Amino acid sequence: MSEASKFKRGDRIYVRTLLFEGWATATDVFPGELYPIQVTLDKPDGDGHAVKRVNIYDIVRENEISTV
Repeated sequence: MSEASKFKRGDRIYVRTLLFEGWATATDVFPGELYPIQVTLDKPDGDGHAVKRVNIYDIVRENEISTV
């Protein structure tokens, strides 16, 4: 089972990349892709984009959220 398969539509996650970060909702999962998790950010980025694709390594684990 791939790491991305652990997520499903509707999961609330915190994402952090070099370009954006924040709370989001997983809207789709594509196991086997380079950026397998599609999310909708609660607050769009500076250009107004809310739908993003992220890698499993862009997701902040629950025990790390308090340091955000």
